[in-house]
Amino acid sequence: MEPKNKQTKLQQWAQAQSERSWKIIQGFGGAALGAAVSFFLSGGTSDDTVYAIYALLLALLVPKFIEQGCGRRVDFGRNAMLIVISLFIVSALIMHYA
Repeated sequence: MEPKNKQTKLQQWAQAQSERSWKIIQGFGGAALGAAVSFFLSGGTSDDTVYAIYALLLALLVPKFIEQGCGRRVDFGRNAMLIVISLFIVSALIMHYA
């Protein structure tokens, strides 16, 4: 009988990363996710409000699934995502009111 705590290959890979490389991976992943969320917040390619729902689902669920899949926290990635989204919102407001 196999032990219940057997790690997947993704979990083994994530655990093998040093703290520094894990933060770099999180930073790039969080920035990419933030860009995707910003795209959906901008309305995508149309003015459909369903894109706001997509943005919310991406921002809330993807980091959670990554944490569960990797078995490591992704707080730095969440922060990177929030910074990119914040920069997008500020730039959109500047462009709108300028």
